[in-house]
Amino acid sequence: MANFTIKDEGTWFFFDDTDHSQGGVKIRLLTPLEEDAIDKKVTKVSQKPHRGMMVEHRKVNSKLRNEMLYPKWIVDWKDIILDGETLECNQKNIMLMMTKVTRFARFVLDKVIDLGEDSSITEEARVKNSGTSSNGE
Repeated sequence: MANFTIKDEGTWFFFDDTDHSQGGVKIRLLTPLEEDAIDKKVTKVSQKPHRGMMVEHRKVNSKLRNEMLYPKWIVDWKDIILDGETLECNQKNIMLMMTKVTRFARFVLDKVIDLGEDSSITEEARVKNSGTSSNGE
């Protein structure tokens, strides 16, 4: 049986899995409700005529979307140093790191994708199901 929890406190990803003193980032995925709330705030929907029909037009404020996404993805971090200064994990520094430090932003985005593709739930169910016979025993 798959075990779920409502609260996602995040998953730590370290820059060097063999040496956690090199720092890391605690990342979590957004819930569908959080995603919907952000989409609603950053998307402007209008109706425009096109060939005699009214067509829905959507415009997304990408900058605002990122300002809302990044602090929700990044729960915490350890030993993040930028230009010799250790940074506290707060919204201002999260935005700085995600918008100005390409290697950091790519690391975070890769880990968000990894979390989204996590197959541990399906793997757990597959292993459990493979232990039973075709007649359910």
